[in-house]
Amino acid sequence: MHEQLRAGRTSTQRDLYYHLVAQQQQQRQQQQGAAAAAAARPLATPSAHHHPHSAALFRSAADVSAALQDAVALLRVPRSSLGVACCGKGAVAGAALSVREAGAGPWLPCGPSAAPSGRALPGGTAAAAAWALRVAPGTAAILVVEKDAVFQRLLQDGLAGAVVGGAGGGRADAPLPQPPPPPPPPLPPVILVTARGFPDVATRCFLRRLVDAAGPGVPVLGLVDWNPAGVAILAAYRFGGAAVAGGAGGGERDDGAAGARRGGASASRTALEAAPYALPELRWLGATAEMLGVGGEGSAEGGSAGSGGWQQGGPRRRAAPLTPLTARDRAMAANLRARLARAAPAWAAELRAMECPVTGGKADIEALYRGAGDAGGGGGGGGGAAAEADEEGAAGGCGGGGGGGGLAADVAERIRWRRWCG
Repeated sequence: MHEQLRAGRTSTQRDLYYHLVAQQQQQRQQQQGAAAAAAARPLATPSAHHHPHSAALFRSAADVSAALQDAVALLRVPRSSLGVACCGKGAVAGAALSVREAGAGPWLPCGPSAAPSGRALPGGTAAAAAWALRVAPGTAAILVVEKDAVFQRLLQDGLAGAVVGGAGGGRADAPLPQPPPPPPPPLPPVILVTARGFPDVATRCFLRRLVDAAGPGVPVLGLVDWNPAGVAILAAYRFGGAAVAGGAGGGERDDGAAGARRGGASASRTALEAAPYALPELRWLGATAEMLGVGGEGSAEGGSAGSGGWQQGGPRRRAAPLTPLTARDRAMAANLRARLARAAPAWAAELRAMECPVTGGKADIEALYRGAGDAGGGGGGGGGAAAEADEEGAAGGCGGGGGGGGLAADVAERIRWRRWCG
C-alpha cells in the first residue's frame, strides 16, 4: 500500500492480494536460488533467512483482508485513503428514487423500467458519498433485503414499482356469490436495497445517506432469513457492527472456535469503519416467527410471534418447515441474544423463539413463498400446488384483494399495517 500511495495508484483488495502473492513467489524463487548456490559451496551453512521453505506471510485473501482492516483500525482512515478501492456489491431499486453519480450529470431513475435488475452501488465510501439522491415524497418504506434472489423476486413482483396494491387478481368473469370486499388502498412505492449478504461499508454508507434523504417519516425495514445469521446482518446495519463483534463477522464458512475468533476480530475491526453509518431507525419486518406460523416466544408491534395472522384480517398460513439449529447457530444466537437484550428486546425474543427446543429452528426467506402460495391457493396439499400458487402470485404482482400475491403481497400488507419488530 505504501508503494501505491507514493505512485498515486489505486487497486482493489483482490488485485492487492494477487500482487502480494506474485511478490511472495518471486521472493521464494530467489530464496531457493540462493539456497542452491550456498549448498554448492563447500562447508556452506544454510541461512534461515534464505530457507527455501520459509512460511508465506499471506496464505489467503482472508489474511490480506485482516491486515487491511488492521491498518484501517490503526490509522483510523477509510481504506480508500490507503489506495484500496472496493468492487461494488450492493444494489438499489425503486421508482421513488433517482440518483446522480458524482453529483453531476443527468438524474438516473432507479425504477424497474430503467433498471430491471436494480442499479449497482459503488464499492467505495467516497463514491457512495458523492452520489446525489432524490427521493419522491410519499415513499412507503425503505426495505433492506439480505439476499439478491429475494431482492430480484420482489422487484419482479412490482414492489418497487409506481403503485403496489389496489385491485386484486382473479378472473373478471368468475361468478361471485357475494360482492367482493373493497380492495385495500394502494401502497406507495418501496425502495429496495441489498448488499447480497453481510453488508459492506459502501452499502451501509449509501443506505445511511438514503435514509437521511428520505426523511424521518419513511420507515426503514429489514427482510432477512429467520436464523441467527440473519439477526447478525440486521444488527450490523442497525448498530454499525459493534453489536455483532464476536458473533457473526466471519461468515458461514468459519467452523469451530478458531473461526469464531477470526469472525469476532473481523467484525470488531469492520465496526470501526461502519460506525458512522449505523441505522438506529431500522426495524425487523421479516422473516419472523409470526410470518412463518411458528409458535414460541417473540414479539411484534400489534401482536405476538407465532399468532400466524395479520393485524387486521390478513391471511393465516400453516407453519413453515424449519431446519434444526446447528451448534454454531446456537452459539451465535446466545451471543447475539445477550448483546441485544437491552438494545433490541424484540429481536432477542425472536432469537429465543429460534432456540426453543420444541418449536424452534431456522428458515430461509424462501419458506415464505410456500406459505403465501398456500394461503392464496385454497390449501393445496402437495409441493406442486404450492409451486403453482407461487407462480400465480409472481404473475399477479402485489395485488391485495384477490388471490395469493406471493412474498411481495405479504411484505406489502405488513408495511401497510405497520407489522414489524421494534
